[in-house]
Amino acid sequence: MKWLTDEQAEDANQEREELINSISKKFRYSFSQNKLHIGRLSPGCSICGQGSWSCMFINGLCTANCFYCAQDRKIEEERPPKIAEGPKFDNPSDYVDYLDKFNIQGVGFSGGEPLLVFPKLLEFIKKIRTKLGEKIYIWVYTNGGLVDKDKLHRLTKAGLNEIRFDISASGYNLEPVKLAAGIIDTVTVEIPAIPEDFKIAAESLPAIEKLGVKYLNIHQLFATRFNYGNFIKRGYTFLHNAPNISVLESEISALKLLNFAINKGLSLPINYCSTIYKSRLQGKGELLRMARFAKEGFEEITSIGYIRQLSFQGSTASINKIARALKNKKSPKNKWLLDASNKEIFIHSSLLKNAVFEKANLIIRYFEPKFKTCDCPVCSSLAYKAIKLNSIGKLYIRKDAVVEKRLGSPQAIQAFRKLFIENIKDNQSIFQDLLGDYNSNTRNELDALVSLKNWEFLASGWPEIY
Repeated sequence: MKWLTDEQAEDANQEREELINSISKKFRYSFSQNKLHIGRLSPGCSICGQGSWSCMFINGLCTANCFYCAQDRKIEEERPPKIAEGPKFDNPSDYVDYLDKFNIQGVGFSGGEPLLVFPKLLEFIKKIRTKLGEKIYIWVYTNGGLVDKDKLHRLTKAGLNEIRFDISASGYNLEPVKLAAGIIDTVTVEIPAIPEDFKIAAESLPAIEKLGVKYLNIHQLFATRFNYGNFIKRGYTFLHNAPNISVLESEISALKLLNFAINKGLSLPINYCSTIYKSRLQGKGELLRMARFAKEGFEEITSIGYIRQLSFQGSTASINKIARALKNKKSPKNKWLLDASNKEIFIHSSLLKNAVFEKANLIIRYFEPKFKTCDCPVCSSLAYKAIKLNSIGKLYIRKDAVVEKRLGSPQAIQAFRKLFIENIKDNQSIFQDLLGDYNSNTRNELDALVSLKNWEFLASGWPEIY
């Protein structure tokens, strides 16, 4: 794999900055400056940014074999419908119940190629529309190869709102798009930014707009175990922005397409969907949906969906002292829990002011909620929260520990409360107070506090290319 070097990074950051500056008067930022777009976003993309959509991979087989596909294209047998977070839904009624319980506002049907299982696709759409009515927005992704008038009319009748075509999978053939434009309310073209295809993609934009396409979505290529070999063969440069290892040339190509559209005077709304956006916003939405089912009464959910757990650890005497103080102040019983060892007490952040913690350490833990998707002995032994679906099925959510920090000084504990509970913006004065009695422990606690923002707040803006 050809990874970006330090020398290349400087040039790449400069090129990207120049491209962004050249369209700065035309584009918009949305969702904490994580999404760049020209014109409005499609309803589905807005729902995605709000964290309330479900991506349903209704099948796995496909009629195309795109080099950039993030999934395994060597599969030979059809697989059950599954959502991006992992759980499978053979029963459409269970899926509809999931959408209802998790307050999902939009569903995107992907694959494989969803039209390969057209009867199943129709059944799912009809079930959703019958149970949830017009409050949910539904769209389908397709490469267009199986599109015909009959299918389009039946999809419309079933309640489909939008169809999205990946025209790069068909050599930028616009005939299926043209066919759908007169039948489906919202027709969108959604393509990856393929560097080698820049010319043909750019030349397609005026025709796309002329056909009445309402939105163009451009995605950044990112590597998976199924496609990275193809990327290596094409000489792509990989960026160090895990968990999604993205392709430098793809982002540059996407920004050039935006520049081309503006210079051509096109009015077609264009949305650039980067891997950083997907990691931050789509990941946040998934966590927030699950966290509210998994957390305990004394735990809280951070703004980006992690479950925060606070506890004090110390001697039996010091922990019992905290417990007595909470009882004397008649603190709600569901907001704190004394461990059986009497050496740790779990406490909701709203009770921090009531705690006497001079001789106890504050332990700050963050957990990531995840669906159980494996029946191996290790996973089966973990604690899960069960969620009933449609009276017969169940989903199970677990909490995976991701980080733990310890604060010992009263000053650091107060700084934590001000920074992350009260969300005081004047960070500099808080850190200066903490540094009043500077020593090695203070340095460690300061570093711990700085690192916690990664689990508390959504990062914004364009990250540096490195």
